Amino acid sequence: MSKPLLSNSQMASIQRMAEAGMQVNVVIKRPVLSSDDLGDGAYDPEPEVVATCKGYLRQTGGDTTGGVDVGSLVTSSTYELGIPVGTNAFPRDIAEIGGKTYYVQDVRDDETWPAMLNLTLRRRE
Repeated sequence: MSKPLLSNSQMASIQRMAEAGMQVNVVIKRPVLSSDDLGDGAYDPEPEVVATCKGYLRQTGGDTTGGVDVGSLVTSSTYELGIPVGTNAFPRDIAEIGGKTYYVQDVRDDETWPAMLNLTLRRRE
């Protein structure tokens, strides 16, 4: 059996350093299934807040044309959001940052060296 590269206290120090760079306020919301899970009312109109934290947001892909939606052109951009390890976040959650809405596509929580929890976000305009 091999010894871990970092001790728990060393990993905690690295996580604290990563958190020091997290400067934007993040609200994580989760859509809630209603009792009418087969009809149009499958989601409640207002998702519930499941976490608030600071984060580190960066755009990873430029605007791409996603198609036409009700007569208007829809574009989307891809972002990466770093938040503290252990934050309650899952794919399909909604992240609100600076008055803008982002949709969580992926939560990359399977890292062996988790300085922060990395989320892949998409924003439609």
